[in-house]
Amino acid sequence: MTTSLEAPARRRRHACLIAACVLLIGECAQAAAAVYRPIAEAPPEQGEVPVSTVEFDVLAALAPKALDHAATTDSARWSLDIVLEEAARAFSFEQRVRRYEEADPFADQEVPEDDVAMPTGEQAARLGLMEASERFLTATREEHGDPLRVLTELVTVDGFTASEVLDDAVRTVAVEGCVALVLAAQMAKADPSTAAEHSLEAVRSLAEVVRLASVDADDLSAPAHSV
Repeated sequence: MTTSLEAPARRRRHACLIAACVLLIGECAQAAAAVYRPIAEAPPEQGEVPVSTVEFDVLAALAPKALDHAATTDSARWSLDIVLEEAARAFSFEQRVRRYEEADPFADQEVPEDDVAMPTGEQAARLGLMEASERFLTATREEHGDPLRVLTELVTVDGFTASEVLDDAVRTVAVEGCVALVLAAQMAKADPSTAAEHSLEAVRSLAEVVRLASVDADDLSAPAHSV
């Protein structure tokens, strides 16, 4: 069976990223199964049950690299304009996850206003796009949300393109999945069951990436479609 060349543009545009997410979903599920299966197979009277948690460390390190490689491969398959456009956008998956890991625990504390540096024009633009994609994601996740209306407002009122918002939403959710795997690795030795739960949270995030990377703005207007 072959895929039609007339498949939705964004699905083809992000084909390598989608494929990478699908493979990672299987690996995350297998990592969780390596914890749950031995527990399920152990005799009821058995106390301590040995489980494998090494997969969580591997996935935490592998996932952002795999997603960056897939995104780079996707860009290389298309025009120079797209490559330059993507290069000018947000940080790589690996850089975003590293920022999470190195985050200052006191970063949310209030700082005197005089000590806050004003963002550059480029930083402000990136922050604006991230806020826009967060608004869109909220609409997709709410039970009665209207993602098409929100996307339309972001395009007509705020001046973003639909592709910008959708692509940044993809990046945001992909990083959420990578962060869940970081948490899984951190919890692996102390609490394997919680680590497995984080791994399954990554599965949900990566499945959402697949949906968002496949959808076009026109698809959001279909009543039966849920992003």
